[in-house]
Amino acid sequence: MGKNKINIPSILDAVKEIKRDKIKPLYYFSGDDSFGIDDAFKQLEQKVTPLLTSDFDREVFYADGKSLVDILDSASSFPFGSSKKFVIVKESEKIKDKKALISYAASPTDFTILVFLHYGKISNPDTQVYTSLINGGFLYEAKELRGKNLAAWIINN
Repeated sequence: MGKNKINIPSILDAVKEIKRDKIKPLYYFSGDDSFGIDDAFKQLEQKVTPLLTSDFDREVFYADGKSLVDILDSASSFPFGSSKKFVIVKESEKIKDKKALISYAASPTDFTILVFLHYGKISNPDTQVYTSLINGGFLYEAKELRGKNLAAWIINN
């Protein structure tokens, strides 16, 4: 693709939205700052957990050796006893073929909150998968905090 610099929104934006109870159906947290990813996930988990009335409506997948299609099938199945379902995908950087995310991101299920935890920088963010996530407002990057961002984080936490 082109050499255009892809601008991925900061994970700090996601945290602000989550704290204001603006919960999206899909999150893809990525970046070099594992602390930032874990913090954003904890914020999301605190907001979503009270919505779950059944343990069956919380699923955790480790991406290594898992098919993305199987994960998305689970995310697309109705909750067991709650109004919401929480599906967490750890080690998302290990998913080899992410093309199925394109169609899911275009129309995510409204009863599922699906979160991908991708530790490390996305090597090729201008692929169709990641641009579809950016266009949907679902992709966030956790960069090492420096300068103004670090000061803002310290003040807000």
